[in-house]
Amino acid sequence: MTEPEWDDEQRAWAVALQDVEEDTCDGCGQPLSETTRAEAFEGYDVPDPMACQGCKALINKQSDEEYAESKYLPAFRFAVVRTWRDEET
Repeated sequence: MTEPEWDDEQRAWAVALQDVEEDTCDGCGQPLSETTRAEAFEGYDVPDPMACQGCKALINKQSDEEYAESKYLPAFRFAVVRTWRDEET
């Protein structure tokens, strides 16, 4: 007899993940079971966005004349490298 691929705990986690994914709005990421309730009417706010500094550096590099005008731009693979250190370390 072969052992099942997933045990009861793994199946429970998979079902729980599926439930969360099904309840998550693909637009804002909030739970639909909350955002579609009458009590939620105008009950959300959107703070100012944060800028990912890694993405900004990537966009800036891809916009450089050297790369932006190249017909090979889609073939380039850029890496984002952290250059700062936490002050705690």
